[in-house]
Amino acid sequence: MGRIRFLKYEVRPDEREIIDELKGAPASHPEHLLALLYHYSEAQEAQPKGKLVAFREFSGGSAYQPAFKRRVIDRAAEKFGRDPSSLRTAVKSLGGEELSLSDHSYSVPSFPLVPLTVMLWPEDEEFSASANVLFDSSAESFLPTEPLLILAELVLIRLERVVQLPVKD
Repeated sequence: MGRIRFLKYEVRPDEREIIDELKGAPASHPEHLLALLYHYSEAQEAQPKGKLVAFREFSGGSAYQPAFKRRVIDRAAEKFGRDPSSLRTAVKSLGGEELSLSDHSYSVPSFPLVPLTVMLWPEDEEFSASANVLFDSSAESFLPTEPLLILAELVLIRLERVVQLPVKD
């Protein structure tokens, strides 16, 4: 059975384990990852459409929007708002790429076919930092709304973890 890699995790079905490549050890809470993978495995056949949408636009997304804002958007602004270059470094280390939507916008591959777009407006003398996380409009074909929130939070956690790693020579 083939291995699946996403967000610097490697799922090894034959060995029945998930390796956290950032730590070089088994994943801490594999049950969360397995729940996401279960939903992803049940996905309808779809391809990304290239149209970005806000989380609240998904079915039931407005009900989860306060949690999404607190757990994902506000956290991204708080973590990376003073040092946007650390976001660039983290995104690139997870295989993401810069976009031209704004000065600090990036596509982060979470699962195959489910990229997230992270946009950051750093703090300055006049304004506090702000952020946004957008999905391809097809994301709901791959995961229900609540798991999309969990996936976005996981992406942010992985981005944070990358910038906390010691620099390798």
